[in-house]
Amino acid sequence: DNDVVDNQVVAMRFANGVSATLNVSAFTAENTRTLHLMGTHGEIAGHLEKNEITVIDFRTDDITTIRLTVPGDGGHAGGDDRLMAEFLGRQIQRRGRSQVNVALASLEESLDSHFMAFAAERSRRTGTVVRL
Repeated sequence: DNDVVDNQVVAMRFANGVSATLNVSAFTAENTRTLHLMGTHGEIAGHLEKNEITVIDFRTDDITTIRLTVPGDGGHAGGDDRLMAEFLGRQIQRRGRSQVNVALASLEESLDSHFMAFAAERSRRTGTVVRL
């Protein structure tokens, strides 16, 4: 009864001309999350299991590797726990009528990312292009 996608490629084109792809595959020996952003002047690669981000500047040939401190426990490398802690902290601040900390992502950004995920799922299920 599990209908979670095990292999998916999503292609996106934004209004400003930027294109992006999302690749999901359960069929890999290295079951982790990676990120690869490619631009005109460089690229950024992230690797969850290695806890690092590498930045390459094409103009200077500089390569910078940033080591991250990421908790290894909990869902999504601790991300689920941190999201809930952030949410609960904001609720406590609101109830105490104190200044609420600025969120890492705005509500609009969060909604946009969810709308893209829902559109990708609709596209997968219907086999059609979904425009937002």
